[in-house]
Amino acid sequence: MAASPSLPGWQALHPIVMHIAIPVLLLAPLFIVLAVVWRKAPSLPFLRTALALVAAGTFFLYLAGGNASALERLGDTSFRLRAVLNEHVQLAELTRTTFAGLTVILAAIVFAPRRLHNGAARPAPAALPVVYLLLYAAGIVILAHTARQGARLSRELNAAVSAPASPRVAVGRAAGGD
Repeated sequence: MAASPSLPGWQALHPIVMHIAIPVLLLAPLFIVLAVVWRKAPSLPFLRTALALVAAGTFFLYLAGGNASALERLGDTSFRLRAVLNEHVQLAELTRTTFAGLTVILAAIVFAPRRLHNGAARPAPAALPVVYLLLYAAGIVILAHTARQGARLSRELNAAVSAPASPRVAVGRAAGGD
């Protein structure tokens, strides 16, 4: 009888989580554009949807950051691979911080007009979502650069794993360390 497949380890979840975060974060600006274009219709639902998407995407960025730390514990890696890993980790921190800030800014755009008008549901001034989209574009550039380094890391790491292991790595694996 065939055994059921086991769940992937925490380290293997990083690419899965990122393949959720990236499309969610790329979809959010569409709803902001819809909020700006359809000003005659209530734009608040579009902005709230964008906020939910940005918040969810940011949550997944933080979740992915938690499981990427397992990769940093690699024993024997080349200097070049370590440099790519360090750059990816630094870019990932910048990406998380950027999208956390973008989430707070969009929440202010969505909820501040209501607070300023005694609870009446009012859309934000048209210029605010447009300016926000420019900031968001900068966030997407950072996200894309981080993803590119992650893909490079994945390719180089897979190449390093498939190469014959050095004696030091083989001894570490035989002793139970990975």
